[in-house]
Amino acid sequence: MDPQTQYGPPDRTGIAAAFEALAELLGGHGTLAEARGISRQALDSMYGAARELYVAGRLAEAQRGFELLCLYDHLTARHWHALGACRQASGDYDVAAAALAFAAAETAEPDPETQLKLAECLVAAGAPDAAEGALAELASAGADLAASLRGRVRTVQEQLGQTRAGT
Repeated sequence: MDPQTQYGPPDRTGIAAAFEALAELLGGHGTLAEARGISRQALDSMYGAARELYVAGRLAEAQRGFELLCLYDHLTARHWHALGACRQASGDYDVAAAALAFAAAETAEPDPETQLKLAECLVAAGAPDAAEGALAELASAGADLAASLRGRVRTVQEQLGQTRAGT
């Protein structure tokens, strides 16, 4: 699938229908973790273990942990963000962008770090229009960016300019 069209704004209607079908499948429970009786504390422990693996550079193992978290608790944006960050660190930019786009869609207010990681992945995946859209979403939120994020935004903008110029 073309990365340029693949990561446009999510189809909220399709996502909502999929979640409704999933909720029905789970017997009225909102997540697989709830249906299986997995506590928030257990999920937080899983997240902590996967994060430690990520920090230690054990990306394949961390990715499996984050994938499990997304499976068990698909409604928590931080799980999708972590999976996207892990995939980004592995160089899997197109699948990282998919996870980050889902994380971005699940937050009420745009998260600057998620939007920026999404833009970085989209540039690397060869989807400059979608990357500009992610940056525009970040700008429209009026987010007060930390200095480190402002520097990364400039870097992504420069990469977009180079892509547009064909260099």
